Amino acid sequence: GAPVINTVAYGGVSMTKLTQKESASGFEISLWYLIWPASWANNVVITASAGSVVWMSSSFTWVGASFPDASGTAWPTTTTSYSQSITTVADNCWAVWVGIAENGSALTNGANTVKRQYDTAQIGLFIADTNSAKTPAWTDTMTFTSWNQSFASIMASFAPPSAVNSNFLMFM
Repeated sequence: GAPVINTVAYGGVSMTKLTQKESASGFEISLWYLIWPASWANNVVITASAGSVVWMSSSFTWVGASFPDASGTAWPTTTTSYSQSITTVADNCWAVWVGIAENGSALTNGANTVKRQYDTAQIGLFIADTNSAKTPAWTDTMTFTSWNQSFASIMASFAPPSAVNSNFLMFM
């Protein structure tokens, strides 16, 4: 459907939407980012056109300026073992995985999957990553197992900077 979230700003600077995905029940998830924020002590301001918004954010340092290295979405599905794969382009990439597990049941991490945040109080939003840079370029799969529930997700990889310290802020 039409996007519910229209804009996201961090410290007054507009963030860029990578993509959005809807779950089987129509919940929207989206991935927004900002490279090289001027400061790390700012508010996230969201402008939405309808409904209520539940959000999470994570920050990563030492990220190259050409985000994303690769990205993709996974179709909504109901299952007890949910996974998504990504194939990176550059060496030393990290992958980040954001999504929704609709009934908020406990998630058990699979191989190469580190759960950073998981909100069971609202709709079951999650943020996970590979917890390390992978070299050479690779195809990796992150997995959660759980009670049977509906999932939808977005995955993206980011390469390290070539010469300067850069930062990446992610919003979901």
